Amino acid sequence: LQAATSLLKPEGTMFVSTVNKTVKSHLMAIIGAEYIMGYLPVGTHTWDQFLSPDEVAGRMHANRLKSIDIKGMVATAPPPLGNWNWRL
Repeated sequence: LQAATSLLKPEGTMFVSTVNKTVKSHLMAIIGAEYIMGYLPVGTHTWDQFLSPDEVAGRMHANRLKSIDIKGMVATAPPPLGNWNWRL
């Protein structure tokens, strides 16, 4: 985040996206997508690198960035239960 901030123009906008650090995201991103469905190579995600919204906000504050809006995305019917349907 610090490196990206250094490239941001004055009054520029940065979009930050991360996987939330929850049990559900661990099950879906690591167990489901990597091990069960094989969508991603095993080891693509590292649990220690998942961040909660509060951790992202803290890092943004440390880099003098302000949050304009925070939205969460939820997979409502991931395979094999359906298609990848996302809800904000």
